[in-house]
This record gives sequence, structure tokens and C-alpha cells, in this order.
Amino acid sequence: MTAESLEENMFESDNPINELNKLLIKYDLTPNQAKVYLYLSKIGIKTASEISKSLKIPRTETYHLLSTLQQKGIIFSVFGKPTKFNAVGIDESIVILVNNEKNKIKELETGKESIIKLWKTIPKYTENKEKLEDNKFQTLQGRNSILVKLEQMIKESSENILVLGTESDFKKFDHTDFTNLLKKTKSELKILTDYSNKGMHIFENVPSKKIKKLDDKSREDFCFIIKDNSEVIFFISNSESKDMIAIWTDSKTFVITLRSLFSLIWKKAHHMDESHTESLLGSEITYEHRLREIEQEKNILNYLQKNFNISENKLEVKIKKNSTIKDSMIKLNHLNVLIIDDNEQITKMLTTFLELKKHKCTVANDGKQGLILIHENKYDVVLLDLAMPEFDGYAVIKALENKDMLKNNKIIVFTASTITQDELEQLVSRGITSYILKPIDIDLLLSKIIETATS
Repeated sequence: MTAESLEENMFESDNPINELNKLLIKYDLTPNQAKVYLYLSKIGIKTASEISKSLKIPRTETYHLLSTLQQKGIIFSVFGKPTKFNAVGIDESIVILVNNEKNKIKELETGKESIIKLWKTIPKYTENKEKLEDNKFQTLQGRNSILVKLEQMIKESSENILVLGTESDFKKFDHTDFTNLLKKTKSELKILTDYSNKGMHIFENVPSKKIKKLDDKSREDFCFIIKDNSEVIFFISNSESKDMIAIWTDSKTFVITLRSLFSLIWKKAHHMDESHTESLLGSEITYEHRLREIEQEKNILNYLQKNFNISENKLEVKIKKNSTIKDSMIKLNHLNVLIIDDNEQITKMLTTFLELKKHKCTVANDGKQGLILIHENKYDVVLLDLAMPEFDGYAVIKALENKDMLKNNKIIVFTASTITQDELEQLVSRGITSYILKPIDIDLLLSKIIETATS
């Protein structure tokens, strides 16, 4: 290939040099600065006019680019008429650019104390007596500004760090202090991510028990990091902007919502070293399923808050004097109900509700425990969730079926899973008594329980 044809094809879209051009931008070079440097590195000594003509950059701008690159120390001029230019070797240039950035940081760190000292000499002109509430929001744009905030959150964490995102999200922070700090944190760390064998090097030093597979492929742009259940960074996908954009907030409502979503996904997800069969089970848990679970929690909690003195964090209740609950409508008291559901929030609130209605309630948060209880006790009604890790509702039904016990128990399938009407009817034909899809109004749920118990 001649020098002329090499110059013509150098920056075509399929040439690897374009990827190099993008990488050099991270070292404080503009796209055109990187382009000029790479051109000289591969072509050799050239005049400003030749560079301008080959790269189709205006001559005035070319002179400015060459001047800046000389100041950075990665190209040099060759005396003569006209002046010619050449590039420093790539290895040495990278070292120079890195050292330039290090020197900038040192200068900034040196100036820090002077700025703070000067700031303290300026008096306050007004006293702000307004109390600052934990409801702050901050928009972060650009990889560096987001990275600084992430590193601060991880370093200051004392309880837990919850990370949710895809492999491509984390690759943006590979080879930075963010991933190293995650590996070294003493806080409880939980990571939910999709993965491939080639990408797992990002978390190679993180114990596998701290990582679970995020199998919901429909949420590729969903990414957030929660610190100590007190603040969160939520990444925003914006196709119009080349820069990364994220929102940081310490809003309790926002943090609690995302924490609840994370907890639900974590419970349904599987660790990296689990079997293929277990992985298939986890893949059935969809994003819509988790939203329905959260909606069911809200329905029960809202009912309890409306009719009883109750808070989200304290399930100690007293009936309100003006409560509109019509207990006289319920002629059947003291039902013995078993709830088999891995969502502890739902089981906790349902237990509170049913006990206030004078019914006895037993809870099993996994299928195997629930099956043992069915074998050992007699229940008026069993509420059975389908989507549970390891031993799900289908496994419970199958085990009861094998022992000819399915039709001897009044089982209501109570699920947020995506399931067709035909599939539900097939379960009924096999021997379950009824079914309820989450979310459901709490009064309707109680009516269904009583109807099933008396059928």
C-alpha cells in the first residue's frame, strides 16, 4: 500500500485507528488533536500544509493544533524551510499525557487549602435558619463528575451498597477506582447484573455470593446504585447526548422505591454459580411481575393505614375509633390460613391484616417450608405464590399431586407472575381450588379466602 493510499484510507469508518482516536480523547485531547497526532505517528514527518490537506482541516486550525500538541509534549518540529512536524512514539506519548494529568491534579490539590482558607475569611451576610431536608437532587453530566460522586458514596458507606445494572453499564467504569472500591468495601455489597464470560473480569475479585444474575433483558437502560439506604444515583439513558447523565438524590421516597425494587429482584434472582435449571426459573421473573408485587404491597399497606394506626416500619396496630370496617359482614371467624410467599413485606402485612380479622395466620417464605407445614397441619386455606426461588409454587403443587394431597387442600394460587388464563385453568383442573392475580384489593382478597374456605 502506497503512502498516498494509506493517507486516503487512514480514517475510514472500518479502520481501527478510529477506535484509537476515541481512546486518546480520554487523555485530554480533542478529536482533531488526536487525529493529527495519529496521522503523524503513522505517516511520519509532514508540513502543516500537508497535514491540513490530508486531514481536510483548515490551515489556521491546523497550526493551532500543532502548537497545542507541542505544548503537551507529544509532537516536535523539525527545523527547516518550511517547518516540518513529527510525533513522539506512542508509548512515550501516553506516559507524557498521563503525567500531564497527574500534574494538574497535584496543582488542584495544592490549591485546595488556599481556597478553603480564603473562604473562611469571608463573613456570612445572612443567617439561613431554614432546615435543610433530605430531599435534594443533583444532575450529574459526564463520566468524571459521575465517577467522583460514586467514589464518594462508596468511601462514605458504612452499611450497604446495592448495585443494579447491565454489563455495559459497568464497562464504562472499568479500570477506575469505582470497581476497585467496590471490591474493597467493608459494607454489605449486593450486585445485580447480566453477564457474559468475557465481561466478568470487572468483578473478578468480588465473592460470587455478592453477585446475582439480572436476567430481565428488557431493561437494558435501567441502572442505579444505592448507598446505606440513604442516597442513590440513577442513570438516565439519553440518545441525544454523548455524555453520561445521572441523577443523585437523598429523597427518602425515591430511595425506598428503588430499594424495594432491588430487594424483590434480588430475592428472585440467582447467584452466578447456580445451576442452569435454577437460572431458567429466575428468567421467568419479569419486570412487570416485580411492579405487581410492589403494587400489592401498597394496596395492603394503604388499607392498614386507612383503617388502623399503623406505619410502614412498625406493624403494631390499634383499631381507629371511626374505622369503617364492617366486621359484621364476615360471619366466619377464626380461619386457619397458610401463606407461602417469599415476599416478606407482603406476608408480614397480610398476617397483620388477617389477625386483625380474628383469623390465624402461618407464614412460609419458601416452597419447601410450606410443603412441610401442609404435611404436618390442616389449614382452611393455603395462599400459594408461584414465583419463588429454588422450590417454587409449581414444585409445591407437583409434590402434593404426587402424594394425592392436592385436592384435599384448599389452595388459592396468589401470584404476580405473567400467566395465561389457559394455564390457570389447567392448574384448577389438576386440583387447586382457585387463583388470584396480584395486585388485588384487600377486601376482595379476604372475600376470596372466605369463599374458598366455605366452598
